[in-house]
Amino acid sequence: MGNIFYLDMETREEAYEKQKKELVRLDRIKRRCECGGHFKDRVNKNTGEKFFGCNRYPKCKKTKSKL
Repeated sequence: MGNIFYLDMETREEAYEKQKKELVRLDRIKRRCECGGHFKDRVNKNTGEKFFGCNRYPKCKKTKSKL
């Protein structure tokens, strides 16, 4: 029975590390646009898809997928 707890704990730790890496990856993507602006979270009003768009829109129309 004790082994189940440790396996569950290990699974939780793996999930935490995976999530942490994903947050770091998203942070790198969000930092800067080529124009010098910052990427912000946006939502496509037609499809509901989430994406990153430059905060200098409409002057800069650069986007990045969240996938």
